[in-house]
Amino acid sequence: MEKIDEIIRQVIGRMSAGAQGNQKETVDVWKSVVGEKIYHHTKVAGIKDETLVVFVDSSATMYSLGVDKKRILMEIQKQISEIKKIDLRVGKIHE
Repeated sequence: MEKIDEIIRQVIGRMSAGAQGNQKETVDVWKSVVGEKIYHHTKVAGIKDETLVVFVDSSATMYSLGVDKKRILMEIQKQISEIKKIDLRVGKIHE
């Protein structure tokens, strides 16, 4: 019989692996929709309450994405239907 701490570690490990897989899928979809050039000026933070949160490196990048936001959202929704909104924020994109 397995000890409870081993079971908990296994469950948490599976949950973490699933979250990382979803994050990678989200980043891949974002990159394919916005293109390589814009992608390098952004960082996908994740999905929170059906909102895709994306950090951008400047207000110019935010403006550029904002102009095309409706089309970007529609393209993303074709692959990730749970996303209903995009929240762009100026912030650090590189660790």
